[in-house]
Amino acid sequence: MKIAVCVTRVVDLALFAVVRSGRVDLHDQPRSYCLNAADQGALEEALRIRDRLPGTRVTALSLGSPECEPFLRDCLSAGADEAVLLEDRAFEGGDTLATARVLSRAVRELGADLVLCGRQATDGATGQTPLQLGELMGVPTVSGVVHLEQSDSASDLLVHQKLERGYRAVIRCPLPAVLALEPGVDRLRYPQLRQRFRAQGAHIQHWDCERLGLSPEEVGDRGSCVQVLDVGPPKPDMRGLLVPDSELSGIERWEAVVLGGLSGTASPRVEGPPAVLAEHLLSFLAEKGFV
Repeated sequence: MKIAVCVTRVVDLALFAVVRSGRVDLHDQPRSYCLNAADQGALEEALRIRDRLPGTRVTALSLGSPECEPFLRDCLSAGADEAVLLEDRAFEGGDTLATARVLSRAVRELGADLVLCGRQATDGATGQTPLQLGELMGVPTVSGVVHLEQSDSASDLLVHQKLERGYRAVIRCPLPAVLALEPGVDRLRYPQLRQRFRAQGAHIQHWDCERLGLSPEEVGDRGSCVQVLDVGPPKPDMRGLLVPDSELSGIERWEAVVLGGLSGTASPRVEGPPAVLAEHLLSFLAEKGFV
């Protein structure tokens, strides 16, 4: 079996960032990147499948600039057999559809039987790329995957999909397929020291438009159907939020917030010296059976 794992680098959310004039401002901090968390889980799941099925080959696939190479080497040190960087100036500025178009050509070039990826990246959080990738490839696609099982047949997998309200669906998914994993499903294994050294000198393949048989009109900004006009901070959701009357006293406003604006639910107030309060508290606990 051949497994392609689509990975991407994202801005490290541990940095304090704000949005100014439609751009992300990191307050003069050096921009730091990390491997997308959901993609790490997808790579770990691919490595576990290889552990169960000898002869399986895992390829880490990423679209980006040469700065993505260190993260592909992290994938190699974790256990991936090879890494491919999809790099071309024509790929820049592409939306999710243009990205999926490039990935689909690369997956076909690899001849992968299974494509694993994170459900969404932490920076864009659209969740559209895996679905568009499966549509372009014309294969079954399942998003929101939380668990994978090997079925009795080598031609399909049992996929556990996350649904609303805590429900789960178990799907028998034929191969080839595209599966998008939820964040936090698996934690990527810690690489051994010798694997790290081997990954530093490993060859990373670079594929461009010509290698994939794509024209500049199909990819990047020219091949996109969505254009980002502006970026801004999220607006606060005021639904269900109680705003107390400013004419109330501080204690009354605090009570209104704690009670959520409900009336008739306040407990009797007990006032007095500490000894009296302690006696009332013990009586209350004894009455309710706590002591």
